Amino acid sequence: MTPVATANLGNKHDIEVLMGLRRLASVVDVIGAQEAGDRRGLLERFCAASGWRVFFGDIDGAPSVPILWNPQAIIGSHEGTRPCTEATDCGSCGVGPDVVKAKVWNKVRFQPRSGDDPFVFANGHMPASLYCKCRDHLGDVMIEELADMAQRREDKIDFVAVMDGNSPSTARRWRPLKKVGMKQWTRFPTHGLRIIDLTWTLGRKAKARRFKGKYSDHRWVILELA
Repeated sequence: MTPVATANLGNKHDIEVLMGLRRLASVVDVIGAQEAGDRRGLLERFCAASGWRVFFGDIDGAPSVPILWNPQAIIGSHEGTRPCTEATDCGSCGVGPDVVKAKVWNKVRFQPRSGDDPFVFANGHMPASLYCKCRDHLGDVMIEELADMAQRREDKIDFVAVMDGNSPSTARRWRPLKKVGMKQWTRFPTHGLRIIDLTWTLGRKAKARRFKGKYSDHRWVILELA
């Protein structure tokens, strides 16, 4: 099995986040991080010390959702960023800043050194307060882009997507992903009582579990790819 994770770095102190990342890196091979735009230096120091690699992307919004991996366990290639929406002023409706940052999906193709099948791994962060019309639209665009990525994936290999979904896993908005055959595996609350740190696969069975310890205002999720 290949273990990957989704980890919203949230609002804890750098020291706590770094401690959590070190522990998480000891049990997974890939991490999709969110809310990381202001922690680039921390992630670069983490990689320098651990030997891990990181893909930040080089367009607006991409550094907020980097992908990290352990090259001793897994080979990363074909890094890329799928732009979805530009920075958009949605006003003060709901939680979050008036201007929603540019939204993207970062992606990397991985080949486990164990000999397990390769897969494409995508990471993103949906807008907050998706009950607001403007933010709803941005979220819908992101979902349509992800569904298109899954359909057009290279060589039709397995596809894995992790995210801060900012809406329940049962919400109707996820229908485009389900329509292309993707399945969501997170079954437990990850932010308060909400299941919003989501783990999706296409072509691969998996099992999600909580990462022990709380190093963010979100619960980090480990996804074991079968």
